[in-house]
Amino acid sequence: MLRESARYLLQFVDWLYHRLHRSEPVGPLMMVSHGVHKGPDKHFNDGTVLVEGDAIGDFHIDNRIIAQLNPRSSRAAALRFGRLLYESFGELARKSVDEAGWSRYRAYRGVTWMPPHGQTTFGFETEPLEEGPRKRFLGVFFRVLVWVVAPAAETRASVSIEPTVFWMTRKQLLKNFIEKEDAAS
Repeated sequence: MLRESARYLLQFVDWLYHRLHRSEPVGPLMMVSHGVHKGPDKHFNDGTVLVEGDAIGDFHIDNRIIAQLNPRSSRAAALRFGRLLYESFGELARKSVDEAGWSRYRAYRGVTWMPPHGQTTFGFETEPLEEGPRKRFLGVFFRVLVWVVAPAAETRASVSIEPTVFWMTRKQLLKNFIEKEDAAS
């Protein structure tokens, strides 16, 4: 009963976030909203430089989909999540080529509880989320999320929650999802 109530609360928070940020669905797992880079120039490994005012896409995992995965094991959950994420980034890459409004984004960013990974497959660059109220809120939110959706108590107990910012440049998006797709054809 408590877990089900928490699931509904998370669904409401997701719905509110998507509504406030005018997020658009991309692929089976992701929502993307418009953002603007604020602060000092940000340099990426592929040579991309973001300057203040550059358009960025803020990607957000649709936690309603995560809650519906309901896998038999943590390994099955990770594999299913990875496939859905890969499909979503593939769709994002196609949109960034085919649709004018999506080509304006120089980079994409998202915040998650998962430890840094995906540098090779996805082209992510990561950094810890800066200290402050947002990090504290997201730490609590992610703990509740893991408690609601993790398939087993031992999985929940083994998860380390540290909000992390994941970045992907447009160059990396196209390299890892359009060029690889073209090479495979």
